[in-house]
Amino acid sequence: MTVRNWLKKWTSKHGLFPMIAAFGYNCLVYFICGKLAGSRAVSCPMTPVDRMIPLVEWTILIYFGCYLFWIANYIMIYRESREHAYRFFISDLISRTVCMICFLLIPFRMTRPEIEGNGLFSNLMRFLYQVDEPVNLFPSIHCLVSWNCWLGIRGSRKVPIWYQRLSILMAVSVFLSTLTTKQHVLLDVAGGFLLSEISWRIAMKTEWWHYVEKCFDKIADSIFGERG
Repeated sequence: MTVRNWLKKWTSKHGLFPMIAAFGYNCLVYFICGKLAGSRAVSCPMTPVDRMIPLVEWTILIYFGCYLFWIANYIMIYRESREHAYRFFISDLISRTVCMICFLLIPFRMTRPEIEGNGLFSNLMRFLYQVDEPVNLFPSIHCLVSWNCWLGIRGSRKVPIWYQRLSILMAVSVFLSTLTTKQHVLLDVAGGFLLSEISWRIAMKTEWWHYVEKCFDKIADSIFGERG
């Protein structure tokens, strides 16, 4: 199977390049802002509830596992209609731009607990803390993307109802895992959720998607040939 045929099988030509662009922009925002925050970052605001939430090491499986959830749902979302794919891209673009502004203007830093155990979950927690700086907190991109995964397939005729319900449960589980792995506080979770909802509604109520439609369609047509 050629690369072109593989792409046709697992993606849609109208969704492939917006999906790649969204991923690239997300990485750019996260890593660049993380580097720029540096010594400017201040301690994140913690509520009494945040202080009561324990470290639950096994929830690292949810925190890491959500990447598979994101990949699966984003492919489903971008396999919907051309309009749906481009509206979703606009929502992603808006939300990441707001994240970038927040990360640069209010750079928070999380104080993490010491990991004392030597089991699998403890080692995974140490690995997470080593590879991920405790910055870029508000709003939580983990929560934002997970809720996007639910919004993007909600009401879809192509996605089974059982999977739509599973997706909302998975999104909520990710919310909880960001708290129990001590990666975020409640303010970050709320910010990610609200930003996802607001960005999605803006994308659905405006016609901004037309601005990117021609650009991405030209790219897709040059790769895949005739429009379909």
